[in-house]
Amino acid sequence: MMKKSKNLIPYVMISPYVIHFFTFIAFPVVFSFFLMFHKWNIIGPMEFIGLGNFYHLFQDRLFFISLMNTLTFLVIHIPLQIAIALFFAELLNQKIRLKGFFRAAFFLPVVVSGVVVTMLWEQLYGFDTGLLNRTLVFLGLNKNLKKMSSGSMQSLEDGMKAIKYFAFHGHQPIPMLAYRN
Repeated sequence: MMKKSKNLIPYVMISPYVIHFFTFIAFPVVFSFFLMFHKWNIIGPMEFIGLGNFYHLFQDRLFFISLMNTLTFLVIHIPLQIAIALFFAELLNQKIRLKGFFRAAFFLPVVVSGVVVTMLWEQLYGFDTGLLNRTLVFLGLNKNLKKMSSGSMQSLEDGMKAIKYFAFHGHQPIPMLAYRN
């Protein structure tokens, strides 16, 4: 009797993950694949239309505009995230004054809630009310510079979190205790 319950313990322990995986990952992916070939407005019955959704997608010019916006975002943000994170990681490994302060400021966004950071970026880069954008308009600079939105800055900063962390610690020396004699 005891042997049987011991065999169930691993399955009980892993069951929350399995339930979460199937509910929030596997089922939505499979159902989305299923919906690609159907027309459905949630209220009425599903209608199989084959590749009709793809035909309409490629006829819509907004699809290509959104695709170009996404690619532009990726081409600009990923190299920028890596470059800025590596620059700051290397800078913080140099012998500079107030090193502890700058390290704390460097890692503060990692531990601060995303909501707080988003609100901060909104205050700085808000489209019409942001401090930086108002300053640019006051100085007579073109409003086209306002394309640097709080959302893009938040995305840039979010992507840099892990890169900053790993790049900074990757520059640290390995302690002598880690070496075997």
